[in-house]
Amino acid sequence: MCSSLTSLQPRSAALFISKFPQRWHELFLNKFAGEFSIETVYIHDIVRRNGYEGVADRLNGMVRQQDIWLMFLDVEFYFAFGIDLIQTIPRHVRLVLTAFDDIVLHHVNYVNALACDLVLCADPIAVMKYRETGVAAEVCFLENSRLPFEPHAGAIKDIDVLFFGDLTKGGRKEFLSKIAAQGIAITIHAPELQGVLAYTDLARLMARAKIVLNFSQTHDCTDRPETFLPIERAFQLKGRVLEAGLAKAACVSEYAPSIEYLFGTEAVPMFRTAEECGQMLVSLLTDEDRRIELAERLHAETIRRFEEAVQVPFLIKTIQGLPIRNCRRPKRVPYYYVSLVAKTRFLQGRRPLRAWIKDLLAFLFRANVYAWGQRWLAILQACVSALARASRLTARGN
Repeated sequence: MCSSLTSLQPRSAALFISKFPQRWHELFLNKFAGEFSIETVYIHDIVRRNGYEGVADRLNGMVRQQDIWLMFLDVEFYFAFGIDLIQTIPRHVRLVLTAFDDIVLHHVNYVNALACDLVLCADPIAVMKYRETGVAAEVCFLENSRLPFEPHAGAIKDIDVLFFGDLTKGGRKEFLSKIAAQGIAITIHAPELQGVLAYTDLARLMARAKIVLNFSQTHDCTDRPETFLPIERAFQLKGRVLEAGLAKAACVSEYAPSIEYLFGTEAVPMFRTAEECGQMLVSLLTDEDRRIELAERLHAETIRRFEEAVQVPFLIKTIQGLPIRNCRRPKRVPYYYVSLVAKTRFLQGRRPLRAWIKDLLAFLFRANVYAWGQRWLAILQACVSALARASRLTARGN
């Protein structure tokens, strides 16, 4: 429930709330470190000791003790931290929700966004989805700082085609095999094969590439409960496109509508099949003038419109201008959301039994943002799921 604290003058104290450490956090926090003094809090660490009610108590205690004015909230894929907990954060604290995988999580993120002041997305189409329903949103690209690339501005382009990233998504391994079969030399860096590179080393690798190859498909979403629509895969904007621009490399990408929206079809050639991709790569590798022209065009557009020095001052000004939020309760929270919160909060993760019971009682009797009947039904459904899983495990053991 929102508090009735009066308006406070903006201060620099801020919190970054996330589920657990991730690589992109440093890129994000560096954007705002010069303006705000940001402390990071990892939800999962607190849940293990004190449960979800303990997280809410801890955050609100920090707000009082440290005079917190701003919170960045990263709870994507951490569905147990629902809007009932977000609404406990005092009203005067500006809440900025990060939604960098919104393309597959929009229906969950949207409910969370109703308790926040602003949503930051890494995709301009995601921003428009929020704005068309009256939710404030802005673009926040993660991989858009020129600084890691500047030391390598004169690097020799000794890599024909570079792919870096996860090989398990969207049939990428098979796709790359088909391209290689066309006689194209591809340098591959995948964390599961060579380990995780420091970002400075990755920037150097990109600076050596003539062409950066980008894939847009997400993981298979068919059986994921958070994907409300029957989506198999989606075509997502990746930061790799901007990184190619910063590295002065040409980028050849699998189709994604956001790339088309940002750059058109000229600066970033896009393919849909391995055959199309192979033809584009061969054409650019044999036409150096065309490849250099594309690389320079992408670099110029990235620096002029999307680079961090252009983006961050606008975002800071937007955040500092946020009014005290109107803590209106959603008229209806869909049952699929309530069920997802209950299932993940009470069936996944470990915490002391006392904390688990406290969380259960709070959900059933105080989480009024959810309809009373939905809360009880969601718990009943979670119990049935737990019993069914235990029965399957017992059957396997026998």
